Amino acid sequence: MDREKPKVITVASIKGGVGKSTSAIVLATLLAKEYKVLLIDMDTQASTTSYFYEKIKDQSIDLRKKIYVKL
Repeated sequence: MDREKPKVITVASIKGGVGKSTSAIVLATLLAKEYKVLLIDMDTQASTTSYFYEKIKDQSIDLRKKIYVKL
């Protein structure tokens, strides 16, 4: 991937239960090993947000002091 220009990758489907959140989490986690990643959860169920919230809570991370979270 070209590191100079930001890329937008969208994971979307009208149908529920097809693995959008899981796919987005896996994709973001893999890309975060080499690139800066911003994952935005637009789902009203907030599955992706809940997943990362639990990871952060389990590690007792203060987000005001850290900008990088190792998953």
